[in-house]
Amino acid sequence: MRSQNRLHNAWQPYAVAVIIIAIAAALRLWPLQSLGSRTVWVTFYPSVILVAIYGGLASGLIATLLSSLIVLFLWPIFVSQPFIKDFGDWLSMAIFIVTCTMISVIAEAMIRGREKVKQVNQKLENVNLELKKEIVRTQTAEKEIQKINKELEQRVFKRTEELEKANEVLKKSEDRFRSTLDNMLEGCQIIGVDWRYIYLNDAADRHNRRPKEELLGKKYMDMWPGIESTEVFAVIRRCIEKRITHHMENEFIFPDGKKGWFELSIQPVPEGVFILSYDITERKHSEEEIKKLNEELELKVIERTEQLESANKELEAFSYSVSHDLRAPLRHISGFAELLQKNSNLQLGENGNRYLNIISDSTKQMGLLIDDLLNFSRTGRSSLKYSKIDVNELLNQIIVEMKESITNKNLMWKINKLPIVNADINLLKITMVNLLNNAVKYSSKVTNPIIEVGYSHPDGNEVVIYVKDNGTGFNMKYVDKLFGVFQRLHSSQEYEGTGIGLATVRRIIHKHGGKTWAEGEEGKGATFYFSLPKIELVKDQIAIDHNSF
Repeated sequence: MRSQNRLHNAWQPYAVAVIIIAIAAALRLWPLQSLGSRTVWVTFYPSVILVAIYGGLASGLIATLLSSLIVLFLWPIFVSQPFIKDFGDWLSMAIFIVTCTMISVIAEAMIRGREKVKQVNQKLENVNLELKKEIVRTQTAEKEIQKINKELEQRVFKRTEELEKANEVLKKSEDRFRSTLDNMLEGCQIIGVDWRYIYLNDAADRHNRRPKEELLGKKYMDMWPGIESTEVFAVIRRCIEKRITHHMENEFIFPDGKKGWFELSIQPVPEGVFILSYDITERKHSEEEIKKLNEELELKVIERTEQLESANKELEAFSYSVSHDLRAPLRHISGFAELLQKNSNLQLGENGNRYLNIISDSTKQMGLLIDDLLNFSRTGRSSLKYSKIDVNELLNQIIVEMKESITNKNLMWKINKLPIVNADINLLKITMVNLLNNAVKYSSKVTNPIIEVGYSHPDGNEVVIYVKDNGTGFNMKYVDKLFGVFQRLHSSQEYEGTGIGLATVRRIIHKHGGKTWAEGEEGKGATFYFSLPKIELVKDQIAIDHNSF
């Protein structure tokens, strides 16, 4: 407690030291001034001793220091002569300082000793108190034990009576249980560890197609010759020997050659094994009928698929033919429009020239549309030629080819480390070109466009590659229209295009067994994703920023 008070009131010992030393100095300089310098320390020794006893080492040292300073600096003022006159005075002061320091150390040791003694006494008191409580608890526990012993004896007598009644109830319950087993719809059989029939119910009679009186007490192998070579016999033996429960469907061939299907639950019991059987013969017949119907349906599906493939090939051939047939008229229209504009520029006037420009632009747009239709048709007809492709190399090649067509010199490419995939390199290149052109086109009106390409593998079975831009974006309620043919969310006056690029991407990715989807927000850019089956992933994904040209 004293230690706590000293910590709480740490300033008090120093204040006491200052006050007591001030009083000692006043006494020595005023009423005891007549003693002269021979007994200058007469009032300071007891003062330092009192301070050290009260406050310990630190207070004693402070008091010693203050006493020395007073004698050195205040004594000459009041006595009109210096204290230090010769070596003896220095020796006197040194003796005072050493003596007071030793007194302070001894006082500190005494204070700490008293505190330790108090702490030990307090601990002893606490131990004695706990010991008294433990004695009381022990006495209480002994009384409780005696009480519990009496109650336990009463309970034993009561429990014995209850057990006798329970045995009677158990006998009745066993009778009810046997009656329940006898009347179950499922067949119930118990075969002992010696392979003899112990119990059969009426349903087991029907399943075995012979009366239970003929089987009870007989060995399983004797009643069914040749059963040792069947799977069900091996399962029953494993259940008897290793106490393992087994559930199975078994086709049983009866001695008269007829067959039956049974669902069996074979479980270990103390007597041997318990076999619960359910007749599923009718269900098996139904399953066979369903299997035949499924086989017929599969044949019909194959036939219908062949018809659809033939129709698709005819439709693609028609689209290809029409696209080729449209090229000649378009070339004629474009050529004659250029000749007319070159030879009759002045006669046509401003409106006439504007009309010719519209005709020329429209024929060029129609030419691009025909090219896209041809590419779209080819992707549907071409067979896949799989190879391992480093997507980073393919992407770098495409960006170099796009360099001259990009007008926004502030465009920044952010290309993450991409994986090696198994795909058709030509079709994958068409996919990446369409997605990158789409990102460049719709971010062309942004001051500092950024196009990011990266990948992830969310479920471990596929690789997801994405192309992200910070361009115009789109409203998510129209996301289903993005990958359709001729589906555009912006007019051709805002952004040029034919509306076939994303449809081509979807067709190519679907041919590879992947998926396509997109996310976006108006004014905040869009992200287009496609997935491919995974073959090999590059573990270290280090982002590399390629600033545009």
